Amino acid sequence: MVWGNSTVQNYQRLERIHGIAEHWEATHASRFAPSKYGLIHLWKDRRGIPKPSGSLEAAVTIHGVTIKPIPTLKYLGVTLDSSLTRSAHVN
Repeated sequence: MVWGNSTVQNYQRLERIHGIAEHWEATHASRFAPSKYGLIHLWKDRRGIPKPSGSLEAAVTIHGVTIKPIPTLKYLGVTLDSSLTRSAHVN
């Protein structure tokens, strides 16, 4: 999970974090599968928090795998929706 003022900045952070994870996997006999990764932008227009700059539709590519943003994502049994309404989880 990363946060910031622009999608480009967030994607750069995700790529850097994945590099750290690759080092960890090499030293702990583990494997990460970018093809199983999910990408969701969580943002709610309230309290004067500005919308991140950049396209919220842009994809990130990690090791040749393009990961496109999706409107809902299930994580540890909780369904998150990009507008943070909780309606996807309730449904």
